[in-house]
Amino acid sequence: MKKCFLTFLIIFFLGLLYSWGQTNNNYSKSLKSSVDMLIANKKLTDEKILSLIPTTEDNFIEYYSYTNPDKGKEINKVFYQIDNLIRDRAAENKTGFLKRYLELAVFADGEYAESYVDDSDFVIGKNITEFCRLYPSLSNRAKELFKDQKNKYCK
Repeated sequence: MKKCFLTFLIIFFLGLLYSWGQTNNNYSKSLKSSVDMLIANKKLTDEKILSLIPTTEDNFIEYYSYTNPDKGKEINKVFYQIDNLIRDRAAENKTGFLKRYLELAVFADGEYAESYVDDSDFVIGKNITEFCRLYPSLSNRAKELFKDQKNKYCK
């Protein structure tokens, strides 16, 4: 019985590790292909742009790594282009963007956080009703980060 349970646990955790690796690998591939498309002056679909919003700390680290000067000016420029596309879709209240954009606050820190705070205020200001509707469904950390906006806009 013990051996069977132990085998189950090992298989379960290996499955989780494989799934985690696949998720990060998919994000990496999507980010790289999007960068390549923008360098080639191709347009990204809303679905593709939505997939570029980091949903894990590891995804955010990879996403933000595209600002590293060692990657080159062209890559750096494309990062800001992607970041602006994400912000603009959230501001336009495109399906799925606002909540994912607000959850990005959980990972934003340092220099990125400075511009994110200004951008998120702009996005929320354009979508007050939707922000107030979404607020209860945000993660606890995101709720904490946006409590001032909630108090200001959601009466």
